[in-house]
Amino acid sequence: ELNVTVDEFFDMFLSDDAALSLASHHEATGDENVTCTKWQQQPSNMFTMKRLITYSHPIDIPLAIAPPAGSATKTQIMKRCQEGICIDTETWISNVPLADCFYVADRLLVCTNPSSGGVFLTVMFGNCFVKPTLFQRIIASTSTRDVTMFHKAYIEKIQNHAMKHGRKNTLEMSPTSQENVLRPLPVPAVKNSLHHQPTTFQWYLVIMLLFFVSFYNQIILMKELQKMSEIITTLEAAIIQQQQQQQ
Repeated sequence: ELNVTVDEFFDMFLSDDAALSLASHHEATGDENVTCTKWQQQPSNMFTMKRLITYSHPIDIPLAIAPPAGSATKTQIMKRCQEGICIDTETWISNVPLADCFYVADRLLVCTNPSSGGVFLTVMFGNCFVKPTLFQRIIASTSTRDVTMFHKAYIEKIQNHAMKHGRKNTLEMSPTSQENVLRPLPVPAVKNSLHHQPTTFQWYLVIMLLFFVSFYNQIILMKELQKMSEIITTLEAAIIQQQQQQQ
């Protein structure tokens, strides 16, 4: 539990001019060329806002094809109400082989504790693979390690900053275990990407493609059977002709 209110948490860590923003943490962990857009209210929902964070991220994957760095884009969707904040994030990396096979989804939950006036903080994340790859285990292991280290360091900064700048007229902030804050995000909960949700037309194309593949295979099979039939007919005629010559 953090000794701050929801509004104070937003001002300290999430606002466009936050003292300890996510973008500043990216810079502190070695990411370069970090840019962050301002929160933009979404027309469809007055309680939903969106922003983009772009940066160059060092690549540490034990594969010869991996470059030293890749361009990353975080798309964050924030839903805010009086009782708390929920931010869903998708992180895609480009200019890296196999990077289009997956993205990292994470969710930040900030919930009010009515009894103390503080907030509970929960961070969940998971690797979402959208294409099959032989290197899935290596990618997942490396990604999980890097994301865990990134979030643990940021949570520690948030805790220290909240203790220094939180409200002084309440009890001391209760200790928060990082193991309780960091939790896995189930893949089924985020199986549809914010960027790549399949449309009805896309599903129609997939079904039509499967139909034509099946139809093409049937044509090929029929041609092969026809060739085999012609070969058998030719052999039978040759045998009959040979038997007639022997007689």
